[in-house]
Amino acid sequence: MAHRFHTEVPLAPGLVSLGKEETQHIVVSRVKPGEQVVIFAGDGIDYPATILDISRHGCTLQVGKGIPSQLELKTKLVICAPLPKGDREQFLLEKLTEIGATRFVPLKTARSVIHPEPKRLDRLRRHVVEASKQCERSQLMEIANLQTLDELVAGYRSEANTLWFGHVPEVADSGWSLPGSIGLNRALVIVVGPEGGLDLSEIHSLQGAGWHPCALGRRKLRIETAAILLAANAVRLLENTTKHLLNA
Repeated sequence: MAHRFHTEVPLAPGLVSLGKEETQHIVVSRVKPGEQVVIFAGDGIDYPATILDISRHGCTLQVGKGIPSQLELKTKLVICAPLPKGDREQFLLEKLTEIGATRFVPLKTARSVIHPEPKRLDRLRRHVVEASKQCERSQLMEIANLQTLDELVAGYRSEANTLWFGHVPEVADSGWSLPGSIGLNRALVIVVGPEGGLDLSEIHSLQGAGWHPCALGRRKLRIETAAILLAANAVRLLENTTKHLLNA
């Protein structure tokens, strides 16, 4: 498996220079001049490259023709949730990246606690880059700015999107449930509430706007657990639907 490195510079065949930070990653990875690596800029395309020169100031590579990644979902998957406390936020974003989510929207709800500033979101975007290297994704999961639930409902309409929200049902034995089908030509947008859950007015607002409740089982889940469970099940449905259509 080739080493993977990221750049924010748009890529094309030819010479490309990497800055100090990514060059340090190359040095730590013990990659030498003449070796083959993969460079990506977050647009879903892998670029094979040969390292020509490494110095403490940067690295120069000869980049070849780009190869579109086959690992990305055919449908956009947007996860919207309040950020959990401490290191759990990093864990959440890393796992959503690995699962294949397209976009993460930090959510402000009636009961949420963490409302990140732009600088904090920039740091979290770096975790997405590192997770993308590890799982071999070439398209970076976007991290949006903080949104309120009202802003989210206004931005994602049921006419153009498939809309889910995680919900702890009142009936204790109602278990786990998901809608049975997903349209591949519509983005799938999933809302997960805070530790205390969405309040009744927020649930009514979502349902009134065409969002479908997904029962989260009989046990109370943390934010990151609920988000990862829903995202993983969504990816399973999306990829199985895609496979069925290709084989039809």
